[in-house]
Amino acid sequence: MNNNESLLLKNAHKVLSFLALEPNWDGREGVSPKWRTAIEAIQFIDLTCYMMLPPLDINVAGDGEIGFYYKDDNLFLDIGFIGMGTVSFFIKINGAEYLGDFPWDGFNIPDELVTPLNILGDYN
Repeated sequence: MNNNESLLLKNAHKVLSFLALEPNWDGREGVSPKWRTAIEAIQFIDLTCYMMLPPLDINVAGDGEIGFYYKDDNLFLDIGFIGMGTVSFFIKINGAEYLGDFPWDGFNIPDELVTPLNILGDYN
């Protein structure tokens, strides 16, 4: 197994572990992600693992959204999936902030995310 495959499996395992969360897991009526949410998140992992760009954190929100967080000195990137065929993101780069929701087909990273991911990848 190469490093890309190892990273893919490690991150996919973490995403799949969120499916086992019990109702009210966070003490505030939190729900576990839907299968569709996990699939979208794993598709994202698959598309980005070749960059050898492990997220700073992968977590789940109380509403079941699975989020990926990346950060360096000049860039913060928050990417989220809720299982509705969209990807949401917040980017802060050199003090400027951008956010949006775009369709997610599981095969293409939206153009708005490619540049920030490449910037982060250049540092790693």
